[in-house]
Amino acid sequence: MNGMLNLREKDKQQHFIAGVVVAGLLYPFVGHFAVVAAIVVGLIKEFVVDELSSLGEPDIWDAVATAIGALLVGSIVGFVKLVST
Repeated sequence: MNGMLNLREKDKQQHFIAGVVVAGLLYPFVGHFAVVAAIVVGLIKEFVVDELSSLGEPDIWDAVATAIGALLVGSIVGFVKLVST
């Protein structure tokens, strides 16, 4: 863990994209809950999967990058809904 979020790192970019993809795919089915689901998936990946396996090392900043991607989707969809009403 490096102690900060650096979205220039390829790993953080991949987590950001994962947050966008998970939230984007779930959004048509569960609405804004897709954002929460993507954040939970990111947390589980970091603190359950990585902790119990040798796939990676748990990193809160990876989870934060995933959450930012998910929040971006929620923000864009919310904005579009707001301006289209």
